Amino acid sequence: MHVTLRNPNCQKTVLDNGATLDNTLSCIFARIDDNNSKPSDEFFNSLARSVEEEALKEYYTMKSFLTSFNFNNESAYNRLLNENAGGIVVLGRCNKPTLKFLKDHFQYVAYSGLVEIQANYDQILCSGYEACTKALEYLNKLGHVKIGYIGEVLDEVRFDAYRHYMEGNDLPFSMENVANVTLGYNGGYEGMKKIIQNKADISAVICANDITAIGAMKAAREYGIKIPNTLSIIGIDDIETSQYVTPMLTTVHIPIREMGSVTAKVIIDRIQGGHTAPMKIFLPSKLVIRESCAQYHKNTDVNNTEFFIHQFAANNLKASSIIRTAEVKAVFSYAEYSSQSKHPLSHTI
Repeated sequence: MHVTLRNPNCQKTVLDNGATLDNTLSCIFARIDDNNSKPSDEFFNSLARSVEEEALKEYYTMKSFLTSFNFNNESAYNRLLNENAGGIVVLGRCNKPTLKFLKDHFQYVAYSGLVEIQANYDQILCSGYEACTKALEYLNKLGHVKIGYIGEVLDEVRFDAYRHYMEGNDLPFSMENVANVTLGYNGGYEGMKKIIQNKADISAVICANDITAIGAMKAAREYGIKIPNTLSIIGIDDIETSQYVTPMLTTVHIPIREMGSVTAKVIIDRIQGGHTAPMKIFLPSKLVIRESCAQYHKNTDVNNTEFFIHQFAANNLKASSIIRTAEVKAVFSYAEYSSQSKHPLSHTI
């Protein structure tokens, strides 16, 4: 595949039929539902940045960034149509109405994500299913057989991989060990709380992505659960933040930068006539071992999450007792002071 370098002073691409397109790309964050021009999600931000950097090398610029939130109103569709962008880059799996809109109105579309979509577009992929399976294989290699899951469940390949692996390897699968939450820091935090409060009998948790895992780690620490001695936690993505949390997060690396770079090259090559048939390019994931997972220790309390729930409750009870004791001491101290003062209630400091 060859991408021709364009003259930086040339602002349009002339097609064989004489039509012209701006040397610009528009980007759709298909799995982000907030109203920001660029989402706070580190994975998609990194992916979009790498698309933009590679496009600039070919003298293409990013004209706009839209999220799925924008597509809840007709004005977003009109805006995209009026921009006359040379191509559309879709980051993350999008819904059927959006796919239909793109098919009806745009000739040049490239998609990048963790799962294939049913569309005749160029697709640059890293299998989320395989990434999740690698994480589970590593946990199982460490001796963990009772493994929980935190993340989205419906139409989610990472959950499919989790369920298939557990059932396919005769490992205990129960929805009591699953927290169906929206991906993100808060989703991971609430998901871990749910699993703990369910008294889930697990020694490890896989989270659908790193930001969810980081939220889960925060909740676990608040319950007095030590990571990884008590509970092993693993994520997927290998975002930059994952190596700056304590303990550093073990995860499965998704080649985000490479996915974005290849996506830009492929769509520009298509616009310039370098290829016509839809392509699917798969990039590999790899395990990144850090500090948040440990060998399973059989027949000890360190792998009993329920034990730590009771310990957390006991710690709270102990703290309450200390507070009550302090209050009683304060009452006696005040009574003693009052007996020694002629006007205790009118004393001024």
